[in-house]
Amino acid sequence: MKKILLALLVAGTFGIANAQEMPAPSPAATNMQRVGLTDVEITYSRPSLKGRTIFGELVPFGEVWRTGANASTKIKFSTEVMIGETKIPAGTYSFYAIPTESKWTLILNSNLTLWGSDGYQASEDVVRLDVEPMDLGFKMESMTINIQNLTEKGAIIALAWENVVVAMPFSVESDKQVAKNMEKALNDAYRANRNAAEYTTGSNFIDFVSNGFKVKGSGGDVGRNNQTYVYLAFAETPFKYSNAR
Repeated sequence: MKKILLALLVAGTFGIANAQEMPAPSPAATNMQRVGLTDVEITYSRPSLKGRTIFGELVPFGEVWRTGANASTKIKFSTEVMIGETKIPAGTYSFYAIPTESKWTLILNSNLTLWGSDGYQASEDVVRLDVEPMDLGFKMESMTINIQNLTEKGAIIALAWENVVVAMPFSVESDKQVAKNMEKALNDAYRANRNAAEYTTGSNFIDFVSNGFKVKGSGGDVGRNNQTYVYLAFAETPFKYSNAR
């Protein structure tokens, strides 16, 4: 009986210990930013210096690094972007780097399942970009990845840690997205106005007044009342029409 009670006590102690939440050595972070009409989200873990030398020692030169700690860093784009000469489709990518003293290779990779860089394969790379590391001028204790130099046409993804910062520029096609949004809005409005016109001519309404519309064209006879319906579109001045019978 005593052995059973002891076993239960030990099991309960382990259960309590496992349930306790402790501070993470490399806390998780999420950075979200809209660039033009593109939403960019970066999810990563933030290791700290803790008196260590990072680049060239903790992070060896010439080897693939996960740009953080724990699971690989993820970058999500809501629309297509350009990095260098490469078009990157909308989606989520893992973010790696190969640092050296004079050059870093920044990488977006399609494999999102890896823990760190274990199992990384270059054949799954979506883009590689060689950049020059810059001196921060001070020591950055906790690794930081954020989005800087915002314009409506692009920005940079900046990684800073220890006394080094590197940047991955990317561009977005805001004008193209605006045009697509305008086309969708006009098409949606056209369908709504067409439905309204069909409803109006199929009811007992005699006159229909609408601000900001004009007659775009007429259709055939519709409804049981054999009424002619019209399609409506945006215009600068209002108009008035009567049902035709």
